Amino acid sequence: MRILLGSLVMVLFLQGPAPQAQEAQDTSILERAHKHYESGVSLFESGNKEQALVEFQLANEIAPKKENIFMIAQCEYHLGQLVSARTHYQAFLAEEAQGEFADLARLRIEAINRRPGVFAINTVPDDVEVRIEGEGTAVTGQAPNEFRVPRGHYRVTASKANFGSETRELSIEVAETKPIFFKLEPIPAHLSVRTVPPSAALFIRGNRAQNPYVQDVPPGSYEIYAESSYYQPKRETIWLNPGEDRTVNFPLSYVQRSGRPELIGFWTGIGAVAGGFAVLTQGSPDLSKPLSLSLLSAGVLAGGLGLGVLSSTTPLVPDYIRDNLALFRIGSMWIGDLEGATFAMGITQSWTASWLGGAAGLTAGAFAGWWLDDRSPNYGRVALIQSSALLGAMAGVVAVSAMGSYPRAVDQPPSNAKPDDPRIAAYNSYRNQSSYNRKKIS
Repeated sequence: MRILLGSLVMVLFLQGPAPQAQEAQDTSILERAHKHYESGVSLFESGNKEQALVEFQLANEIAPKKENIFMIAQCEYHLGQLVSARTHYQAFLAEEAQGEFADLARLRIEAINRRPGVFAINTVPDDVEVRIEGEGTAVTGQAPNEFRVPRGHYRVTASKANFGSETRELSIEVAETKPIFFKLEPIPAHLSVRTVPPSAALFIRGNRAQNPYVQDVPPGSYEIYAESSYYQPKRETIWLNPGEDRTVNFPLSYVQRSGRPELIGFWTGIGAVAGGFAVLTQGSPDLSKPLSLSLLSAGVLAGGLGLGVLSSTTPLVPDYIRDNLALFRIGSMWIGDLEGATFAMGITQSWTASWLGGAAGLTAGAFAGWWLDDRSPNYGRVALIQSSALLGAMAGVVAVSAMGSYPRAVDQPPSNAKPDDPRIAAYNSYRNQSSYNRKKIS
């Protein structure tokens, strides 16, 4: 069959153009083209289609003829260069529409047109849904994979749940293998992180982040770390899915330090004040006795040491107490002490009564602080407790003033009052106190 085909083509080539055209051509050129053609036929019949194609192309460049074009198409067809082969078959048919070679060219063109093209689709990630639409057909499947389609123009769409889809429009020829690569980006997640306390240093994936943290981020694993003074550092790892909107509340545990030194210090201080105050009044409301500085110092020292030692060796101050509880008790005692002293002073205008009222208020405040330990804040420093103590003291002053309990002048008892009438004793005490005050002023 191949020998017969070569012989027929050789006859066509040797017939050559019309005598008029032959006279116009250079004989040496025709001979050179003929040698290339004969060499191509020989190589084609021996199975060396690649080199045969080269020889036929050279022959056609020297002397273009339809026979050269047909043999070029034959070589390309056997080499799998189907698009080029179809083009050359069609060029041959444009010059030679009838005959055995024309029929063969039509058969080859029809066979080439039936050969599908191949979309070789690779994707990241795997298991991506692919839809190929065009030329009246729709092909679906999963990639990475190969998809065979007739030649034509197509719309290729790759999609996957929680990932953004991607679409391309492509044309493919017969027997063409066209590689396509899709890299689908995951739909971003939304992450919000808020710490307690808000001033904590926040780290996301090891990088310092603004606090509060509100950001669109790629899906995946995230390590959250936060630290702050007086708080226990905290670390947590979370996983964000594509498109997820996550708000993370990140509270840090307050480090409960010991409040024992503060509590002992308070008792020592209040004891020093109480001792000095007791010496200052000396049990007399009128301060008629002269004040001794050494005695005052002794009272301060004795009171401070006494309550300091007493508090450190008794349940007044346990071996360990959390600082929030200690400060809460200090605040309660301060409020009780100031309100008791203020209330007593407002009623009696007596330093001794104020001392006794302060002691009573201090005792009541200590009991209230211990009893209400479970109401104490989990964290907070002295400023919070002190502000509430001052507020309590002011409330006590206002309350006493509002009650109108300040001492007032005592009316003289009636003349017919009996000697044991309490109004006579009250009047005499008021008159003696007033005489003393007038003498002291004068």
